[in-house]
Parts: sequence; C-alpha cells; structure tokens
Amino acid sequence: KGIGLDPILLPRYNSTFINNTVYGVIELTEAKLRGLSSLVRNEYVIVKFGYPLIKIHVPLRFNKISYEANYYAELLGYSTESLLVAEVNSFSFCFDVIINVRTVSILREQFKISTLGKVA
Repeated sequence: KGIGLDPILLPRYNSTFINNTVYGVIELTEAKLRGLSSLVRNEYVIVKFGYPLIKIHVPLRFNKISYEANYYAELLGYSTESLLVAEVNSFSFCFDVIINVRTVSILREQFKISTLGKVA
C-alpha cells in the first residue's frame, strides 16, 4: 500500500460468441486487483553460481489478494449483472531462473504454486 500498487485498475473485457443456435455476451467492467502490496518473500532466496550459469530460487507469497469487477452476461436471451468478487487469503509460489552469463540469456526453469490457501 505504501508503494502505490493497490488497487490496480484492469481494462474492460468484452467477449461475444455466436454459433448456429446460441448467442452470448460477457462483459467485465470496473475491474480491480488488490493485494499486490502484500507480496513478501516466503523463504530464503537461494543463489548458486557455477560458471557460466547462475541459478536463482525465489519463493514468494501474497498474504491476501482479491479481484473485483462488475459483470454482465447474456445467454439465449437471458441476462444478468452483478458484482463479481474473488479472494485468496494466501497464495505461495516460487520460480527458478537460470542466467547464462556467457550468452547473457535468462531461462525460466520452473514456476510452481505451492499453496493456494482459501478461495472465497
């Protein structure tokens, strides 16, 4: 919150689908993503160096992250609109990166979600 990340306003989303018998529309407006400022290091960052590679393991966690948007949906002539809210109270993940100092290239070796917490 102190670094101006919350909330992030997301762009409007529209999607229409049509086939021989079905027409549908979905719209998400005024969408906000909150909780990016709750990002913390979950464990120790591990850096291993063996020329020409540097391997970095970064475990991170969002303490609480949420999404909110107004939605409108229409299918077969029926429509509904309301507020869509989703919250996750803990979201842990890690990613491993390999940096080749000889070729100055970065390779994402692994991205893993370790804890999703409670989704409401």
